[in-house]
Amino acid sequence: MTDRDDVVRVRRRQEALDSLELERQREAALGERLDVALRDLEAWRADEAAFARMEPDDVETLRRIGFATKQPPEDARIRLENQIAEIEAELAESRRRRRAFERYAEALE
Repeated sequence: MTDRDDVVRVRRRQEALDSLELERQREAALGERLDVALRDLEAWRADEAAFARMEPDDVETLRRIGFATKQPPEDARIRLENQIAEIEAELAESRRRRRAFERYAEALE
């Protein structure tokens, strides 16, 4: 292999590793967005399950201060379900891209 080939291979590998790092960050950000959307959709279920095991006075306090969540109305549920589906699709694509960058970098080692 010539020096030029070495330079190109090293440079392309570094570009792949840089892209891989960005993809990992993107994947983490999408994961956080997914967690928030899931919480917005389903937090009321967790609240109700916890409240069933708590003292009524404590439950009332949490409801009074606005900590307790209510089941979202149907239009909000539909919007959240659509948002979740979009984020899940973006996550799947991000994972495919991450794997491709990993494999490319490995192939240039």
